[in-house]
Amino acid sequence: MTNLSISGNSQNSHNSYSSLAFTSMGHFMNDGFTFIFPVIADVLANLNNYPAFYLTALFAAFYTASSVFGLFAGRFSDRGSVFGGLHTGIFLISVGAVGFSATMIFPGTSFSVVLVSAVIMGMGTGFYHPIGAAILQRTYPKKNLGMALGINGSMGSIGRALFPAIFLGLAYFITKGYALISLAIAGFIGAFVIWIGLRHLMGVKSENSSKGQGIKGVINTSIVILTLVFFIKSVSSQGMVAWIPTFLTYSKGVAVGATLGIVLTVMYSSAIIGQPLFGILVDKIDKRLLLAISSLGTAAAMFAYMNTGGWLEILMLSLFGFFTFSGFPLTMSLISDYAPKGASSLTNSVVWGLGNSGGMIMGPVIAGAIILNDYARISFSFEVLIILSVAVAFASLALPKTGKKAKMAMFG
Repeated sequence: MTNLSISGNSQNSHNSYSSLAFTSMGHFMNDGFTFIFPVIADVLANLNNYPAFYLTALFAAFYTASSVFGLFAGRFSDRGSVFGGLHTGIFLISVGAVGFSATMIFPGTSFSVVLVSAVIMGMGTGFYHPIGAAILQRTYPKKNLGMALGINGSMGSIGRALFPAIFLGLAYFITKGYALISLAIAGFIGAFVIWIGLRHLMGVKSENSSKGQGIKGVINTSIVILTLVFFIKSVSSQGMVAWIPTFLTYSKGVAVGATLGIVLTVMYSSAIIGQPLFGILVDKIDKRLLLAISSLGTAAAMFAYMNTGGWLEILMLSLFGFFTFSGFPLTMSLISDYAPKGASSLTNSVVWGLGNSGGMIMGPVIAGAIILNDYARISFSFEVLIILSVAVAFASLALPKTGKKAKMAMFG
C-alpha cells in the first residue's frame, strides 16, 4: 500500500494522516451543504410561494458571497498559516442553515432573513477549496499528493450525494425545518472537531507565504484564458444545477420529499466514480480534449434527460452528474500546469473564485432572467445553457497545450 505520509517520521506521518482525515471531513460537509442549497431554495419556494425572481436573488446572494470569500480565503492562506479558517467556514455554513430552518418553521418570516442566511451560508462555502488545497499541498509530498487529493475529493462527492437524501429523509419524520436544524447542529459539531483535529497546523506556513505575492504574481495569459473558459462552463452547468430541483418539482412532477432526495442523490453520486476516473485520465490524454468531452457530455446528457422519461431519464440525469461534477480534478490539474510557479492557494482561488464560483453566480441569474416569473420556462432556460456548454467545448481549444503529467490530480 502506498505510504501517504510526508516522510518516514512517525509524528509527520500522524500529522499528514490527520490533515487528510479532517480536511476530508470538511470537504464532505462543505459540498454537502453547498449542493443542498438549491433544494432549500425549492422548499422555500413551495412553502412560501416565492416567485422565480426571489429564487434568482437567493442564488445570486449565495454564489456571490461564496466567490468573494473564496478569493479572500486564498489570499489569507498564502500570507499566513494554512490552518486558515476551514472550521470557520463550516461554522458559518451552519449558521446560515439555522437561518433557513427558521424560515421553514415560521413561513411568515421576512424574505430579508432568507437573503441574509443565503449570504452567510455562501460566505462559509468560500473557505474550503483554496484552504483545503493549501493544507494538503503543505502536508504531502508531490509523489503522494494526487492520492491524498483523490481521497479528499471523493469525500466531497459523497457529501453532495448524501445530504439531499438525508435532509429530505429526515423531513419525512420531523418536518423540513427541524431536519435542517439537525444538519446545522451536525455542522457546528463538525466545525469544532475540525478545529481540534487541525490545530497542529497553526504554525505551518503556506507555500507562498514568504513571497508576499499578490494576484499579479500568479496570473499569466493561460490562467486568464482558463478562468474565462471555466467561467462559461460554470455558468452553463450551475445554471442548470441550481434550478434542477425546481425543474423536477414543476416540470417533472416530483414532490418535495424523499423521492426528490433520491433522484438528486443519483445525480450527485455518479461523480464518486467519475472524479477519480477523470483524475486518472488527466495523465493519459490531452486535458483540453478532456475538458471538451466533459462539456459536451454535460450538454448531451441534459438534453436527453429533458426529452426522456422513466428509468432512461434517471440514467441521463446520472450521466449529467458524471460529466458535470467530475471536472474538479481536471480544473486543479490545469491550474497546476498553467500557474507561473506551481499551484498556490491564491492561484487556486483566482480560477476557482472568479472562474468557477463567478459562473455559479451568473448561471442561476441568467436562467432566472429567462424564466422570469413563469416556472414553465425552465426548460427553455436549460436549452440556452446547453448551447453554452457546447460552446465551452470549442473554447477549450484556445488553451495552450499542456504536458501529460498533472501535479494536482483528483481534487474537487
